Parts: sequence; structure tokens; C-alpha cells
Amino acid sequence: MKAIITFMKLIRDGKISTRDGEYLVSRIFFDLQVGNKMYPGLSATIKQKTGNNSESSPLEVSEPEAYEGPLNFGGFRNAAVSYYRGLTGQPGPDIDVTPENTINRIEIKTFYINVRG
Repeated sequence: MKAIITFMKLIRDGKISTRDGEYLVSRIFFDLQVGNKMYPGLSATIKQKTGNNSESSPLEVSEPEAYEGPLNFGGFRNAAVSYYRGLTGQPGPDIDVTPENTINRIEIKTFYINVRG
């Protein structure tokens, strides 16, 4: 069975400090279709260690929030990382800077993955 992930938006939430260091925290928003069933309005968190290159450094990706159905997490993670890296660090007209200086990147992109690895 195939899943279709349509990413809608990336929001950079800010930085957090942990024992392992400081991380830039972002959220991605997407719709997920598994077979004929649609799961709209999902999100996941991506953490990138501050100072690391967003194009090559490891990223931490959470499982989709509020989703409990079948998922090939490796396929989801790869799609989420590809979406994130495709948006971060690139200047373009799809940037919206809020009054709080939060950068929102908006680009709709669809990925197809197998539900089970």
C-alpha cells in the first residue's frame, strides 16, 4: 500500500537548549493519505543542531503528531528531511517573516512512500 504525503508549510519555532547542545526547532505541516483514507492537518517536529549545515548534518524528525495509523517511518523521515532541506537556507519569494522574526517557508510538495518499510 502506498502513502501520499503532501507537505504544506515549514515554520521555524526557535531554539531550545538541551544537555546535547542547542537546537533549531521547526515544524512541518502536511496531509497524509494512506490508501483511500485521508489524514489532513498533521505536523511533525524537526530538530537541527545549531551551527550545523542543514544540507548535510543529521536531523531529528519526530513521528507525525496525532496520527496512529500505519506508517513506514523511514520513508516518512526521508521525505521530511528532503522537504526541510529543500526549503532551509534558500532565499526566495516564499519567505514570510512574522513580527516576531519567525521565518515561515511555504512550499507545497508531495512525496509517495510505501506504508510499510
